[in-house]
Amino acid sequence: MKVSNKKKRLNLILLDPLAVFFTIAATIVIVLLTNTSPLIAGEQNQQDSVTIGNEEYQFEVTVPKSWTFIKIVQQDPYEEMKSGLYSSSISVGEGEKEPENWNGFKLISTDTSNNPQPFLIIYGHNVSDQNPQEFAMLFEKSISGFSVKDLSANWNFSVVDTKGFDCTYGLGAKVRYTALYRDGIRVVFMYFFPSSDPTDFDKYAPDVDQVIQSLRIKYKKKS
Repeated sequence: MKVSNKKKRLNLILLDPLAVFFTIAATIVIVLLTNTSPLIAGEQNQQDSVTIGNEEYQFEVTVPKSWTFIKIVQQDPYEEMKSGLYSSSISVGEGEKEPENWNGFKLISTDTSNNPQPFLIIYGHNVSDQNPQEFAMLFEKSISGFSVKDLSANWNFSVVDTKGFDCTYGLGAKVRYTALYRDGIRVVFMYFFPSSDPTDFDKYAPDVDQVIQSLRIKYKKKS
């Protein structure tokens, strides 16, 4: 099968728009696993980790060196959730090419087993006119319409000089969703495991927490 050299755009649309946002995890994993390349970009920070980031949105994170990543374009979830017409759309580049105006990363563990692997997306947006409470309220309102299990939320979550919210919940699969703000930039983390067994999620949770705790939004984005 001939693969197009044009940027690949993946559109995942379900009948219930907001349900896509909260259950997208396993679907993306299945679609994108074959498009993952080795984690080779970034500055080595420690023996087992590297630092990667996006200069446009001035954020960086330190991630396990053994994980793989690709650059992605992720739409603003706040705007789409607010409209009620959420259609999860991720753009990825072909091969080693990066997508135009990329704003984040998709990471997957490279465990040597043939079992499903954890999935983490990290992306930034310029949200100079938004505060963390606005998104937290919209997020809480949105998930209240679904049969969410075991919701654990910290609506006043912070990492160093960034502030936002942090939620873990179950909806088919266990999900951790974190949004952090500084100087008009918002960085979102979404971690999940394509398995209904919560112990799979818990196995990699400490690694993901270290990634979240490593977030640095370096300085105010220039207009």
